[in-house]
Amino acid sequence: MHALIEKSLSLPMAARLLLLVNIGALLFAFTLQLGFDVRPCYLCLWARVPYASVAALSLIALLWKPYGRQTTI
Repeated sequence: MHALIEKSLSLPMAARLLLLVNIGALLFAFTLQLGFDVRPCYLCLWARVPYASVAALSLIALLWKPYGRQTTI
């Protein structure tokens, strides 16, 4: 199983996947809040910080490519 993941999941693909999942989670939260008037609690507001941080870090990983195309996890 590990060899299959190693061959199919490169670093840019993992960064894209993390970016899409985290942006999707944030969009879902903002859609509930702004579109359907669901008021989030303070914990829900603070829970958005890690999602935004991981999205920002994965975007940096996509834009900054020190290892080239041959990098795999």
